[in-house]
Formats: sequence, structure tokens, C-alpha cells
Amino acid sequence: QSTGNISTTSSCKDVLDKNKVMIENERLIQLSQVQDSITWLVLYVSGFIDDLQNDKELTDQLPPKVMEDCRIRLGERMSELTSLTHDCMMVLYLEVRVHCYFHLLQVLRKQDYKPDTENSDPDTGVTLLNKFYYEMEEKIKDYLPATHTKFLFEGLG
Repeated sequence: QSTGNISTTSSCKDVLDKNKVMIENERLIQLSQVQDSITWLVLYVSGFIDDLQNDKELTDQLPPKVMEDCRIRLGERMSELTSLTHDCMMVLYLEVRVHCYFHLLQVLRKQDYKPDTENSDPDTGVTLLNKFYYEMEEKIKDYLPATHTKFLFEGLG
């Protein structure tokens, strides 16, 4: 079965089961903390590199080749770490959307789901999804800048 064709039939149980989704908010929170910590490290070390270049006493003591090699190698490591922070954000972005599909599939799989009938009671699955997003956004905004949080949750309504 192709994972690109998610349907509401019983054969799609294997596509999105609880074992394939980061159900616990804590795992997503930890990933946002890792992203935040690496971002801080990149900024700190980048500032350190700038300070090294501007430190006349140090630059006079070391050969220019050594200083340049050090700057280049540290710069390369910072680029790798920056790439890792982007990967963390992409995983968070995708996991948030997978949660949406996971919860909505639960709603659609219910035998009594009838979209043509008028029902004013909120669906349990949709209520759980809203609760998940509210709790997640409240916790994650402590670790990520507002622009990152907006990136993660924008367009889910």
C-alpha cells in the first residue's frame, strides 16, 4: 500500500498508528529545546569567532594561516549546526501536521460519523486535537521565538 494514498478504510491503520506519531508533547518539547539550545550555541560561537578576529593581541601572537584555518573550521561547524536547527524545525513542523491527520483520521474512522447530519455537539476527536494544539503551543512558545511558533501552527485552523 502506498503511504501517499491515505484513505479512511481499515487498510490505512498501518499508515498512521500511535507508534508512528510523537503522541507525547514532551518529546516535541524536547526537540524544540534542542533546536533552541543549538541556535544559542551557534550564536555564541559565531560571536566568539568575531571576537577572535577582532582581538589584536591574539592575532599578533598567532600566524595568520592558523587564525584563518580556525575561523574557517569553526564557521563550517556552525553551518552544520545551523542546518541541524533547520532539520529540527522541519521535524516539528511535520509532526504537528501528522498529529492533525492522525486525530482527524480517528474522527473519520468512527462508524457513526455522518457528515450530512446536523450535530451541534463537538466531536471528541476534534476536541482532543484542539486540546493537543493548545497545550503544545503554550509549552513550545517558551522555547521558540514567536516567528518559529507561528511557522509551526499557522494554517492549521
